[in-house]
Amino acid sequence: ASMRRIKSYTGDAFNFHKKVLNAKKEGKAKTVVSDIEETIKTQFECYDTCFKEDTLQNLKAAPVTDEQKEALLNMYSFQMKPFQELLAELTTDEHNRVSKLCPNCTINNVQSLDHCIPKTEFPEFSDNPKNLMQCCMTCNGKKSKIWRTKTDRIFLNLFIDEIPNHQYLFVRGELIEETPVFSFRLEQPTEISDLFYAKIVGHYTGLDLLNRFAENSSDVIDELIFIIKSLIGNSIPADKIKNSILDAASKLQEKFGTNYWKALLYIECASNKEIYDTIISNAL
Repeated sequence: ASMRRIKSYTGDAFNFHKKVLNAKKEGKAKTVVSDIEETIKTQFECYDTCFKEDTLQNLKAAPVTDEQKEALLNMYSFQMKPFQELLAELTTDEHNRVSKLCPNCTINNVQSLDHCIPKTEFPEFSDNPKNLMQCCMTCNGKKSKIWRTKTDRIFLNLFIDEIPNHQYLFVRGELIEETPVFSFRLEQPTEISDLFYAKIVGHYTGLDLLNRFAENSSDVIDELIFIIKSLIGNSIPADKIKNSILDAASKLQEKFGTNYWKALLYIECASNKEIYDTIISNAL
């Protein structure tokens, strides 16, 4: 799980909706949703097409009454078995390894499913499995109801977007009262188009990622100090320690992409002399 493309639900989305509907208790809401089955099916087909063609921003919501809207919103409940199974499927990779890291921020663990397209605007997609992405509570809370401009999506959709391996995230460290402090920034590389870069900026700004990376940096430095302590404990010479840190960073980038914030933090710590010396003296 990282800021790179992740697998989406592979089954038939409408069949998933039917499974959710069958799991619902009998009652008014269930009947209301059953009665508009054809509308939902058509909308799910539109979603599939736009998902494949990366044109989700062109979707038009189904005209529904207030009663229908409420019943459709009622279809989604995170604790229900179908959604728990969906979460398990989305967070398990092809090697059967589970990754609980939130793909939107790569900081926190997954605790929820986020509606890529807000269910308030498109209640018919409240149980569409291709519209549900594993997410931490922080990201889920920061995702606004505004999700598109006239021409494009505002946030990255990691089921669709292939994140380029060109560096657009940068970190700078400085010592403030003997303590390493880090700031992150975005810069557009020539290889990334304006259109796609706008989505990257929308995503990082909307989820407040640059500040969140900075706030979580001290934990990463603590981890790094532990790593260095164990290297020193294993009698690794000082000049080899820097290489070990850079090596760890490149392994993280192989797994999580060039712009993985922790890897960039490792690189900055190894290459910024003032900070490196401070971290080494803390580890000794």
